[in-house]
Amino acid sequence: MCFKEYELTKYQLLRYEANQELKLMLIDGMAEIFGTELCQSIEYSFRAGHRGSVTTFHGCKITISGADFDAFVLEAIEDNDLIHVYANIHANFHKFRTEAVSNQTKGPRVLVCGPANSGKSTLCKVLANYAARRGSTPILIDVNPNSNQICVPSTLAAMHIKKPYDLSVGWDLHEDPIAFPFCHLDPSDNFDLYKQQLEHLAELVDVRCENDAMTFASGCIIRMSDFSRTPQKKQACLSQIETVVDCFGVDFVIVIEDGFLQSYLKERLPREITVIRIPKSSATPNFTPDQLNHQRDLRISAYFHGESLSEKLQPRREKVNTQNVS
Repeated sequence: MCFKEYELTKYQLLRYEANQELKLMLIDGMAEIFGTELCQSIEYSFRAGHRGSVTTFHGCKITISGADFDAFVLEAIEDNDLIHVYANIHANFHKFRTEAVSNQTKGPRVLVCGPANSGKSTLCKVLANYAARRGSTPILIDVNPNSNQICVPSTLAAMHIKKPYDLSVGWDLHEDPIAFPFCHLDPSDNFDLYKQQLEHLAELVDVRCENDAMTFASGCIIRMSDFSRTPQKKQACLSQIETVVDCFGVDFVIVIEDGFLQSYLKERLPREITVIRIPKSSATPNFTPDQLNHQRDLRISAYFHGESLSEKLQPRREKVNTQNVS
C-alpha cells in the first residue's frame, strides 16, 4: 500500500490515475474534482481505471493511498489558466440563464466538440456541476456513442441534472436517463439512424423544456462525438456536428484545440451561433485502444452494478410463471 501527500497552491492541478482501487482525501483547504466540491476528511474511493484531476482555487492538501496509482502536480501555466477559462465560461452561461429566467426565454444550448482525447467529457461534466451548484437544472446530452458518459457505449443519451455529481455514487438520478440504442461506435456506420435518433432525442428534450420552466431557462450541455481530420472521416464528422446543431437549436459551440474546426464552423453556421475555441489541458488523458475498451467495460459495469464501490448493486435473473401474473 502506497500513501502520498500533496500540497497544492491556488490554481494548481493534481492529476491522478488509478491502476488499482484508489482512496483520496482532502485534508485541508478547498478543492474539487470535475466541478464537484470535496469535503474535508471524507475518503473518496475510485475503481481501477479511473482518471481525474483535483483543482483548487484557494490551495489545499490532498492525500492519496492505494496499491498502484500515478499522481503528479501540473506546473504548466496554461493548465493553471484553464481553470479560469472554465470558470469564465460558466459565469457567462450563468448570466444567460439568469436573464432567461427573468424573461422566460430559452437558456443557452451549448455544444462541446473537438478531437478524441481533448477533454470534451471533462468540460461537459464541469459545466453541468457548476450549473447545478448555482441552482440551475440543465439537460446533459451525450451523442458520442463511442464512449457515452451517461449510459452504456453505443447509445445516445440525455439526463436531467438536478444536483452536482456525487463522486461516491455518480449522478444519483431521480429519474432514468433517456437513451437510444444506436448499436454502433461510430456515427458514420449508420448516419441515417444516427440522424433519426438525434431528431427523436431533441424532440423529447424540447418536450421536457416546455413542461419545466427552470429547465427551459437552464438550457442544455451537449457532448459531441470525436472529430477527425483524416480524409476518410473529416466531411462525415463536419456533417454530424451541423446535424446536432440543427436538431438541438444550439446557441454556443465550444471547440477544444482544433483551429480548423473553429474556422469551418464560424463560416458555415448561422451568424447568431457563437463559436469559441479553448486550449486542451495537458491533464487530459490520452487513451490507447485497449484503455478505451477498458473504459467502456467500466461504463457497462457501472450500468449494472452502480457507481458506488461500497454499495454495489446485485442484478440477477428472475423466472416468473406468466400464469401467476395478472
